[in-house]
Amino acid sequence: MSQRISALILDLDDTLIDTRAAMVEAGTLVAKDLWPDADPRRWRGFGERYCFDPQQFYERYARGEIEFMEMRRLRFEETRGHHELADVGDRFSTFETDYWSAFEKSQALFDDTLELLDAADDAGLPMSLVTNSSQLLADMKVRISGLGSRFVSVLTTGTYGIGKPDRRLFDHARTDLGVPAAEILSVGDHLGRDITPAVQLGMQAAWLVRSDSHQSVPDNLDERVQVVATLGEVVALLG
Repeated sequence: MSQRISALILDLDDTLIDTRAAMVEAGTLVAKDLWPDADPRRWRGFGERYCFDPQQFYERYARGEIEFMEMRRLRFEETRGHHELADVGDRFSTFETDYWSAFEKSQALFDDTLELLDAADDAGLPMSLVTNSSQLLADMKVRISGLGSRFVSVLTTGTYGIGKPDRRLFDHARTDLGVPAAEILSVGDHLGRDITPAVQLGMQAAWLVRSDSHQSVPDNLDERVQVVATLGEVVALLG
């Protein structure tokens, strides 16, 4: 990138932290406890389906159509029903209690996360974290991962009542960073949520497409978007 980069906006889930792996692991462990007599393949199947959310309840939450807990209950019930797991008692409440403990223990940074954050710190580039996690979840992930002091701000869906891809969230981050939009690099793994709104605001963008992400790059991708396979490649863009 030929333009000056003076600050970063970073996505959290599946960009800095391997959230998918943590969700699958937590969901599998809790399913085993909730349905100990079920086929073990269903435990894993539950964890995977809950994570990948084929009915897109999370997208509805991100658009503000449903509340956070409603999203989670709908997701749980759809996954349970798909795998024909027994509906006895208030298993959702038990799931919620046990899931968060397992999920917290499963948090892990990607191997290249600190490489990028250290490079940005060394270059004196302020960073803002923008995530569609709830404030409680974002705070937990940042704390567990040891990233708490790295960011000028941590903006979540709950901060302003809006979520990505709403451009207003990126504009709030720009204000926090205190630099022109053209000098901000937005980095994330989701084209529609992390990249497109940033480019629409005149920011630079690096779309993270990891080798195991199963994402395909469209032929008509905006030429202003830099596609990278690792966060190490983002370091090279910082100059």
